[in-house]
Amino acid sequence: MLPEIKNLSDKHLLKQCEKGDDIAFNELFRRYFNKLYQYTLSFTKDSLVAEELVMDVMLNLWLRKGNITVEDSLNPYLFRAMKNTLINYWRKKIIQTTSLHISEEVDVADSRSADHTILTSELDNLYSQHLEALSPQRKKVFELSRHENLTYPEIASRLNLSVRTVEHHMSASLVFLRKKLKPLSDSAIIIIILLY
Repeated sequence: MLPEIKNLSDKHLLKQCEKGDDIAFNELFRRYFNKLYQYTLSFTKDSLVAEELVMDVMLNLWLRKGNITVEDSLNPYLFRAMKNTLINYWRKKIIQTTSLHISEEVDVADSRSADHTILTSELDNLYSQHLEALSPQRKKVFELSRHENLTYPEIASRLNLSVRTVEHHMSASLVFLRKKLKPLSDSAIIIIILLY
């Protein structure tokens, strides 16, 4: 008899999805939809947009199921995909709110590509500088949350801290980084926080 589906690892469920197993996909959907939705909602502040973006990521998981390799958990893969989806969403939103004359489009497209490369490099340098300014403990907590997508309880367990201490470190780190990055536009801040 097959083990209960809720007890199967993400890796095993993904293998079942490759065979077209809808039940395995439904279990992955159940495991990750709400986590991704809450994460996305914290950036979009719009429940419909958040739901649509998460559905896009989950649909893409189903479509690419044969091309995804995971060690055990899908968590890093899905949150990386969600971050990329959010970045694309904000970029489109920024472009839609920027008015350009049609006659300037070609020249602007060329300069925008160069500007984007410079901006990305500057943002990367600023982010790295300010991240290094955090205390070692605070930096570690921030990196585990933003870079490895661990939950606060997972971080607390790994670093032998209380969840409340982890929450305090994250809150203080975000306040510090937002303050340091305040001279940048809101959209740039959103993109840099999502990128890492």
